[in-house]
Amino acid sequence: MEKLEKKRLPLALAPGEGEEPNETVAPSIEPHPEPELELFPHHTPAPNMKPQVTLELLTGAGRKKAIGSATVYNAIAIHGITVVEGKAQTLQVRMPRAPRGAQTRHSDIAYPINKTARQTLYGAVLQEYERLYAAAEAERQKTKLQIPD
Repeated sequence: MEKLEKKRLPLALAPGEGEEPNETVAPSIEPHPEPELELFPHHTPAPNMKPQVTLELLTGAGRKKAIGSATVYNAIAIHGITVVEGKAQTLQVRMPRAPRGAQTRHSDIAYPINKTARQTLYGAVLQEYERLYAAAEAERQKTKLQIPD
């Protein structure tokens, strides 16, 4: 077997500093400047979240009024978001849940981590629900008026 020799290449000098640069040495690569913006600052709420919400109204007399999904930052999809009617006849947004352990306790799978993100996401879900509910009511009224006596 032939023994391979390790060769050291001479360092290249910048033009004008003596010899011309050696062609066998790769040109130096300047490092990319570090970004000055923190990607996940803990003190800044989620800016410009603009969630896109898709809901389906549920019929029946139960507490669940709608179920759907939301896409956040055009990058994260959250499926299983529900709109339920609370005890005080108010609408509440529930995030998707998974069973935990042998007992029937549940824990949220996905959830907003600060107040601003929660308000933005829940507000978009409730706004979409109100829009769909109003459209369904208008359709019911339109259908009621067309029924002959």
